[in-house]
Amino acid sequence: NEWLKINEQIPNKEFQQKQASKLASKPLISVVMPTYNTDPKLLQECIDSVLEQGYQHWELCIADDASTNTATKELLESYV
Repeated sequence: NEWLKINEQIPNKEFQQKQASKLASKPLISVVMPTYNTDPKLLQECIDSVLEQGYQHWELCIADDASTNTATKELLESYV
């Protein structure tokens, strides 16, 4: 979409961090991620996208429902 290319600007992480540091209130943002045998590639992309946020006051709560997929379990354990 041409309009989107012209008008949408996604600031880089450093800019986001600078803007967030100016906030008077820095609320904790909780991201809840339920998982169960999630494709490890998609799960890693999802986790990494949260880790790359410019705003630093967040927590990622992953609720795994006893995944039986070994690759999923290993990936989750690698972030602990």
